Amino acid sequence: QPGGDLVHYGIAAGAEWRVLNGLRECEVVRNLTALVRAVGDGAHELPAGVERLARFDQQARWLWDRVAGANPAIAMRDEAFLNWRFVERPLVVYELLGVRDAGGILRGFVALARAEFGGRRALWVVDFVVPLEEPEVARLLFAGAAARARAVGEPELATVVPEWSPWFDALQRAGFLVHPL
Repeated sequence: QPGGDLVHYGIAAGAEWRVLNGLRECEVVRNLTALVRAVGDGAHELPAGVERLARFDQQARWLWDRVAGANPAIAMRDEAFLNWRFVERPLVVYELLGVRDAGGILRGFVALARAEFGGRRALWVVDFVVPLEEPEVARLLFAGAAARARAVGEPELATVVPEWSPWFDALQRAGFLVHPL
């Protein structure tokens, strides 16, 4: 709206920050940190129970509904959004891993991308949706992500999780270390 306030969310650093701050008055709301874990030696194959996902279906919305109530701020992750973001997006290749229960119901997923972010080259977990009450699903997915990192030659697995998220502490207990971005 003309003359109104503009709020943009994003992650700008280095040259991007200088350009943005030159165009608009910008303010740092929060500095991000990365959670990083060396993948070490181990399997290159996905663990039993972890599968590659080609696309998302209506189960994505069911999963999101399960996790949304426990999160004070989370963007909707339904079938349309997730396929647009991770499957149909040109120029960026994501690998999607999921865990299903015995009935074939999606219990959680991770989206992975090989990238350099914040000066750190790694296999990045760019999104993961797992109910807090199912840590075994998260363990399987991160074991699968570590196997994929080893398979593609990335020595580290990294992600960005807000410090207020219970996953921030849980991932540190699982061996991830906090690094500034």
